[in-house]
Amino acid sequence: MTTRELSTAAQAAKLIRADMKSEYPDLKVRVTCHNFAGGDSITVEFYDQPPEVEEAIKKLLHKYEFGHFDGMTDMYEYSNWNDALPQTKYLHIDNNRSPEMDAKLEAFALSLYGEDSPQTKSYEIHTTMHRLFRDTYPYFWKAFKNGEIK
Repeated sequence: MTTRELSTAAQAAKLIRADMKSEYPDLKVRVTCHNFAGGDSITVEFYDQPPEVEEAIKKLLHKYEFGHFDGMTDMYEYSNWNDALPQTKYLHIDNNRSPEMDAKLEAFALSLYGEDSPQTKSYEIHTTMHRLFRDTYPYFWKAFKNGEIK
């Protein structure tokens, strides 16, 4: 029986899972990898984390990405190559919002701006919620502690 060898992206994904478990033991994380013609990718997905946690995770996992795509020259630049470590061509860090977080964001937006504000009109509320979550408007994360708005 032949043994199946893991792709480089799968090896990197395995190490990413270990790093995340070590650094963020209570954070539920989903790590997936995809291989395709011309490269591979790894997606690290988690929910409802403040921007500073997302940035810390990006810094922690940056070592697993070969480089970056330069849109100005329309080329991929191998700027982070490390022969001692399995790496991927594209590393995606996805900090998603759960339905529970959306409800908190909407309630916070309504309390902050009021129901008649342009930021809370039916067509604009999701943009406002996104901006609050991404810390474009820093009010939400300053008021949000331990899962509750203070």
